[in-house]
Amino acid sequence: VIAAPSSMRAIANQPGNMTDDMLRRLAAKGGVVQLTFHTEFLSQALLDAERTLAKEFEGFERQTKARCGDDELCAIRESERFRTQLTVDGKLPEVSWEKSIDHIDHAVKVAGADHVGLRSDFGGAWMPKGMEDASKLPQITAALLRKGYSEADIVKILRDTGTDVVVN
Repeated sequence: VIAAPSSMRAIANQPGNMTDDMLRRLAAKGGVVQLTFHTEFLSQALLDAERTLAKEFEGFERQTKARCGDDELCAIRESERFRTQLTVDGKLPEVSWEKSIDHIDHAVKVAGADHVGLRSDFGGAWMPKGMEDASKLPQITAALLRKGYSEADIVKILRDTGTDVVVN
């Protein structure tokens, strides 16, 4: 059983994130949680800021629908521009790649490295600063080594499960 994409609700209270109890039950069945780098799964501060800006986001969505219609690429570009401007204006906090290490570390402490993996979502999610693409992945290895993780456990966390099964 694989739970993906997800992260840890103890760190960011997002409905798609797993509670510690959910993670323990998943591990007991031999499952793996695949942690995402998507900023909305990583940062409680970002979630709180988005809730505060709900009316601005609703207005933006209406304007984007009027401007872009069903053109998904147009909507994505507009959304990137809007979120970037909110971050520059200080209305949305910047989320750093190190936040993903917090989620990995928490998940390993709750379930063990055998039950933790990664699912980047590079192709369709808001990436944290410093984790914009796959070329940045070696810093995950380096950070886990600095935290004292064994090479064997890091290999487990970085492994490819070879599946797209989603259970959230």
